[in-house]
Amino acid sequence: MTKSRWMLVLPMPHTGIMPHPCSAAELGRFGTVIKWTTGDPVVLAQLHGSVVQLVKELGVAGILEVANSVKVAEQARRKFGGGNCRIQEWIEQSAALSGVSFPMPANTLKHLKGFQ
Repeated sequence: MTKSRWMLVLPMPHTGIMPHPCSAAELGRFGTVIKWTTGDPVVLAQLHGSVVQLVKELGVAGILEVANSVKVAEQARRKFGGGNCRIQEWIEQSAALSGVSFPMPANTLKHLKGFQ
């Protein structure tokens, strides 16, 4: 589910990903929230479609692994310094250094704010 607001009040564009069927334990283990840099409804619809395709390719557990990788990269960037580059640039640089491409398409990655 992709929304432009959190709890219908706070502006926070995001896409929630959860397993189906979803028990409380599974939601805690596999639930992921992707935060976006844009609240534009047309762009959010495109981002939603891209995430749906990623879930089809990687599964909910695969998306969780992507989220964990980004969180680790973000922590390393904060700890060791990553300059003033955006998270997208940091991910692209890390992927280039490791030789492993990031599974999120470039047109989706450019709107990534982070994972929760």
